[in-house]
Amino acid sequence: MLDIKTLLFASIAARAGFALFFLLFSMVGGARTAFLWWLLSISLSCQGLWLLYGSSASPSPEPLEGTIIYLIFGLSIACVWKGGAAYFDRRIPTAAVILAALGPATAYGGVIQVAPSEPFALVPVLLLMAFSLVRAALVFCNRATWRSPSQWVVVAALFAYAVALASSALLLFLTLQGADSTAAPPPPDHRQYALFVDQFSSTLIYLGLIAMTLEHAHAQLKAHAATDPLTGLANRRGAQDRSVALLGERSRGGRPMAVLLADIDHFKAINDHYGHEAGDLVLKAFARRMESVARPQRDILARWGGEEFLIILPDRGGAAALRLAKRLCRAIACQPFLAGDQAIAVTVSIGVAAFRANETELSTVVSRADRALYRIKSDGRNQARLDDEVQDLKDGGAPAAPLARAS
Repeated sequence: MLDIKTLLFASIAARAGFALFFLLFSMVGGARTAFLWWLLSISLSCQGLWLLYGSSASPSPEPLEGTIIYLIFGLSIACVWKGGAAYFDRRIPTAAVILAALGPATAYGGVIQVAPSEPFALVPVLLLMAFSLVRAALVFCNRATWRSPSQWVVVAALFAYAVALASSALLLFLTLQGADSTAAPPPPDHRQYALFVDQFSSTLIYLGLIAMTLEHAHAQLKAHAATDPLTGLANRRGAQDRSVALLGERSRGGRPMAVLLADIDHFKAINDHYGHEAGDLVLKAFARRMESVARPQRDILARWGGEEFLIILPDRGGAAALRLAKRLCRAIACQPFLAGDQAIAVTVSIGVAAFRANETELSTVVSRADRALYRIKSDGRNQARLDDEVQDLKDGGAPAAPLARAS
């Protein structure tokens, strides 16, 4: 097996590489606080390893030095935990963090005063460190914080490290139990094994954190590409991408589905009269009122382009979609939109179309909704109409009654 110095150099060199990555991300990344905590964790672990393995040929440090070393290791684990909580915007009890940071050193410093040798003090130290690693792992495997498959790597590495420490504590305890209680057993030199386990586990942890960060950044880029930056709704591409799953559900289960295509009436006049900044405020407020009448967790709401908005309604047929469209018309017209000290009266026209049995493409249904919308624009605006009603008109039926205009 490699000697202590070689393993120590490899471990610290690997940590230095990870530290550089976290340093860069702490300056430019979105989760800067998390990266600073992880950077501090790496720095502390390097210092602790050097004090434990690099400054002395003996496997057992002096009592004061050992207390300092395990204080450093406890702080390092606490920093991993705090970094995970910061990354996922979670709060953890301050007392728990203090216990993770100070527990190993306190146990070591207390037990070493009464124990016949250093191995007796290592049992509670290793168990406390294992417990802290488990607590840190729970931050990464909580369902509310699940973001990427790489979190499994971090969770597995933290749990594996905890198991290794707890197993070492158990074996050490059993060894001490079987030893002569009247004589202090000589401390075994298992430093190569300990360094190897530390390097393997810490490498997996830091690699998992890096992969998790990159996956999250990639997911954010995809989300930004599919999101309208002004309203926060999906854009056309985002709506099309998200509709694929709903269309698959519909084809398998024969569920109804409909779309609403809404166009803000006279939006060009609003821009010309009040200015483009006021127009942007109207678009954002319009999106919020859409959300108030739809089911944001189920329906797909999108800015389709310009002043056009789309709502995809799973599990709703044409009649239910038309009722929702009329409710949205009333929600828009009932109260003026505020742009600074200006109150802007806004109305909307909405074309509605339901998927037919043989239709599998979103574009086909949107085209029919657009046809209904075009007919509304010709008939006076500020109303909602189902595409089937447009067909009825072609066959000689009566037109749908428009909603009253907002004053």
